[in-house]
Amino acid sequence: EEHKKKMQLTQKIKFRCGWTYNTGGFVMLERLAIILNDIREEKDEDRLEKITENMSLRKDIGLDSLDLALLTAKLEDEFDVDVFEAGIVDSVADILALVEKK
Repeated sequence: EEHKKKMQLTQKIKFRCGWTYNTGGFVMLERLAIILNDIREEKDEDRLEKITENMSLRKDIGLDSLDLALLTAKLEDEFDVDVFEAGIVDSVADILALVEKK
């Protein structure tokens, strides 16, 4: 059931996002969207149907400082990179750029 929800979200993102970074960028965005929505669900917030690179982690996605700490841990597990090591990361694009550098 959990996997089915993630696959449905992935399909929605594919049709609504239209974002490409490079060959692996779209896959990274999909994976990041799943992580962000998992964090939102843990707070009993609705999943976001559309996540774009220009979205703010705080303003648009609704993450607070504890959520950002959790996001850091999940990103390290998923992508083997500490995205906040380089400084303040405010948007989805910031995360994707740092992950892509890895």
